[in-house]
Amino acid sequence: MSQAQREQYYQGSNTTYRYFSEEEVKSTFNISSNPGAVIINFKTRDVISVNGFKFDGRTFYTLNDLR
Repeated sequence: MSQAQREQYYQGSNTTYRYFSEEEVKSTFNISSNPGAVIINFKTRDVISVNGFKFDGRTFYTLNDLR
């Protein structure tokens, strides 16, 4: 799915989720590191990493997974 298709989907639906590319994360949230692409649920404030992050040999996609 292209970026334009994702934007059209999220703008045209009643979902509370929104996809942000890495560049959008950096510019929208003023982050200088490389956070990667994320999906954010603004209603619940859940942030899901598209690529995940590795810790102790496992891949996690949300901070809640670390518990």
